[in-house]
Amino acid sequence: MSEDINSLVIMADMREQRSKVCGHLEKSQKVVVKYVDLAIGDYICGPGVAVERKESIDFINSIIDNRLFRQVRFLKVEYARPIIIIEGDIFHTHSQISPSALIGAISYISVIEGISVIHTYDTQQTAQMLETMTRHSQQGLGFESVARVFSATEKELCEVPGIEEKTASRIHEILHFPYEY
Repeated sequence: MSEDINSLVIMADMREQRSKVCGHLEKSQKVVVKYVDLAIGDYICGPGVAVERKESIDFINSIIDNRLFRQVRFLKVEYARPIIIIEGDIFHTHSQISPSALIGAISYISVIEGISVIHTYDTQQTAQMLETMTRHSQQGLGFESVARVFSATEKELCEVPGIEEKTASRIHEILHFPYEY
């Protein structure tokens, strides 16, 4: 995709350049990938939104060598909304780490540190997730204000990616339900 004023831009760390995720993103018609040196994180999807991507075995190895917990601390200091994407199934890697230790690490990151942890199946799904997070962080749902959402027609709501006709109808019904005192 060529960059124009309306392009969604995702910043990717130079070390991710040869990953299959970046290959999928580069083929996208929705985002432009810019490669930069990031001190922490692998992708910047929008203001304050940083993603640390971990393949399943890397997630496990980063727990074992304590790298993960340092990265979590740095992500929290540098970004308002840090996210960790775990790509693949961490529970079937033939690693010696116990499933309860993996669950404990994810719980610690989510509950104690307050960082979102998202699981994806493969590099293509990771790229789709990054595209969607980039669109949401840079454009929201495509409406300029909450007032605009409240006044949207069902047809306009259907134009929002991810909102189907039935959902748009229900949203419109709820927003325009007559309230009696």
